[in-house]
Amino acid sequence: PIAVVEGSTTQNIDFALDRGALITGRITYATSGNPVAQNAGATVVDGNNQWMGGTGVDQSGTYGVSVPPGTYYVKTWNSEGLIDELHSGVNCPNGNCPTTGGTALTLGAGDRVVVDFALDTGGRIAGRLTDALTGLPFSAGGPFGAWVDIVDASGQQLCCGIGPDQNGYYTSFGLPAGTYFVRTHNGAGYLDEVFNDLPGSTNATSGTPVVVNLGATTNQIDFALTPGGRIAGHVRDAATGQPIDGNQAWVDIFNSVGQYLSSANPDANGDYLTPFGLAAGTYYAQTNNRAGYINQRYQGQTTAGSVTGGTPIVVTVGSTATGIDFSLAPGGRIAGRIIDASTGQPLAGFPVTFFNTGGQSVGGASTDGSGQYVSNGLA
Repeated sequence: PIAVVEGSTTQNIDFALDRGALITGRITYATSGNPVAQNAGATVVDGNNQWMGGTGVDQSGTYGVSVPPGTYYVKTWNSEGLIDELHSGVNCPNGNCPTTGGTALTLGAGDRVVVDFALDTGGRIAGRLTDALTGLPFSAGGPFGAWVDIVDASGQQLCCGIGPDQNGYYTSFGLPAGTYFVRTHNGAGYLDEVFNDLPGSTNATSGTPVVVNLGATTNQIDFALTPGGRIAGHVRDAATGQPIDGNQAWVDIFNSVGQYLSSANPDANGDYLTPFGLAAGTYYAQTNNRAGYINQRYQGQTTAGSVTGGTPIVVTVGSTATGIDFSLAPGGRIAGRIIDASTGQPLAGFPVTFFNTGGQSVGGASTDGSGQYVSNGLA
């Protein structure tokens, strides 16, 4: 921290900067050569596809990104309906592609490299999201909105959800010609769908293929979502009776065969409500936490063994299964450090699993940057 005293200047807050490298270039329309002067830019990633920097274009279509010395890859982004690229010449819709096939740039201090892009106009997918019962539109604002995901023919999701406007209309980013699948995800308690009209489905490629042609928009890829079932309850500290909020613990939901679906975070009062809609059926719930409590399944059962060994929760469409409560007791914990035996260096991100005396898994953890780990609460 820097202490500042009223009426005086705190001196000697100095910086000695190492010299970096610069990646710069222009983004243009492939058909005309004119600059893409707005709503576009470049992102720099490392070999693990981790973001290292980025910037938008100016009126001449020029971008510039400063980076430390190292090896990098460059991708474009835009909202002009153009097909984004990974340098050099690799299609990368919406910037969602691995660095495989890209051209690596190895830069030293003071290096300056020019990387230009000429982007083709893509095809697009457009439609509307509405409430099936009321006809009212969904929007993307807030935690209770709805979004659309685009999935390619191989089943790979092309980046993040596309948010509809206030009237429920959405338009995708630029896509290469081909076949795609479209699905929704929402935080408003509705059943998500795969186009065309497959509510509750999680497999996008089971839906109706959507054909996209360059320079054209495939319209009326619409969704009318119906309310699903939900699960609600309360999470509290067994010793004090005080609520436990989502910063300390959360509730994981599983389907009838034990597959994880999603999680719900308790509010400041310890109350939770699944934001996602559930199809009619049987589900299971158990807690997860980072505060040293002993996790439990619904009705206080141990989390050892298969989750389907817990008490089933019956959910019906359009209603909420309430009273799915949890009372968590503080547990003991196991902590330690993991290092490379040959070098003595810490191993970060290394998984650790904990078992009870019957050989059943009762939790897990990962090491931090110094190789340290600590378990969840254990009975």
